[in-house]
Amino acid sequence: MRMTRKKLIVLAVGLFSAILPGVAAWAGTGSPEVVVLSPVKDGTLYENPQGATANGAGDYVFAGLTNNGAARRGLVAFDIAGAIPEGSEITDAVLTLNLSRVAVGIEGGLSIQLERVARDWGEGASDAGEPGGAGTLAVEGDATWIHTFFDSESWETPGGDRIGGTLASAQVLELGPYSWTGPDFVAEVQALLDAPAENFGWFILGDESQNGTASRFDSREHPTEANRPQLTITYIPPAAGEGEGEGEGEGEGEGEGEGEGEGEGEGEGEGEGEGEGEGEGEGEGEGEGEGEGEGEGEGEGEGEGEGEGEGEGEGEGEGEGEDPLKEAAQSLLDGFDTADGNHDGLLSFEEARLTVAGLTEGEFLTLDLSGNGMLSEDELREYLEVPTGCLGGAFGDASRNLADIFLMLLAALGLALWRQV
Repeated sequence: MRMTRKKLIVLAVGLFSAILPGVAAWAGTGSPEVVVLSPVKDGTLYENPQGATANGAGDYVFAGLTNNGAARRGLVAFDIAGAIPEGSEITDAVLTLNLSRVAVGIEGGLSIQLERVARDWGEGASDAGEPGGAGTLAVEGDATWIHTFFDSESWETPGGDRIGGTLASAQVLELGPYSWTGPDFVAEVQALLDAPAENFGWFILGDESQNGTASRFDSREHPTEANRPQLTITYIPPAAGEGEGEGEGEGEGEGEGEGEGEGEGEGEGEGEGEGEGEGEGEGEGEGEGEGEGEGEGEGEGEGEGEGEGEGEGEGEGEGEGEDPLKEAAQSLLDGFDTADGNHDGLLSFEEARLTVAGLTEGEFLTLDLSGNGMLSEDELREYLEVPTGCLGGAFGDASRNLADIFLMLLAALGLALWRQV
């Protein structure tokens, strides 16, 4: 039994309505990316009623109670928003610390917990040396037991201000690396990405229920780079095209305009101007001036003529903007020879920042495709050649092409069914 044309139309419309949102969602899904961050600061709060002890630039961070019952509380902070695009979805987060000294004779290990720091704090130049457990005299800018910044700003509560509860915990016993992760910690990293003004890092807290539980972890200043704290984040970047832009502009110039109608005459038509901004307004003709604008109008008549138009206004819309990291990569590639001071064909982070002053460490690591801590011209070219789309790289373009092909096949199927009626 042959279908009627009406039924075929209903069937085709229903098919497209059901499948198109899924295809669009599939083509717009981002692929996970991973970034490994180093701390921007760390330190230890040494229990001291005068707040005179610190270890801001030392090689170690401590947590727990000493044999005399004095508390040690570690601090660590990472620039999450500086390394991950706004609007990204965090799917995994792992903090890794290296345990280099621990109390002996404690069965089952010690619980080390993470909690959020409630206010900003500093890392001064104090260095307690080896083994570091007693601390040293605090200097300007150090976080201490009573100071956020020695000796001008203070915690509301001695020992540091905490907010919320435990984010993650780990049992430590043998020396070596340990990881802190879990759903609460992933949600915490997402929250700090979404609200970077609230990111003051985390407390590293040991067992303060009994003496002799102090544990020592290697800090960001430790001479062995592999032992330094790391925050590994897996995220899905926002789909391309998300974002808003605003512009103001004025257009002024002379050009040609056309109008169509039943009679002869001139009226208001469409006009465009080019320049430093965007906007909408009314005007006649096309031309160039100090702004970019569009004008709309109505007129009767048919003919061609010359006219002048002015327009100014403000516009807001959505679109895909320039990738700042690609701009940075292009700047590094253009100025590679100048930035490569020792002419070894590689750029360190410090050399790269001479060319791109605002380059963050996270962005540098993203461009460092080989992971060796240096940038080569080949790496920069490779990064620039791989498109950054909603699925990341060439795969994103391929998936969108597949989606287009799929939709065309559906259209061809509908046309074939139509012809059979």
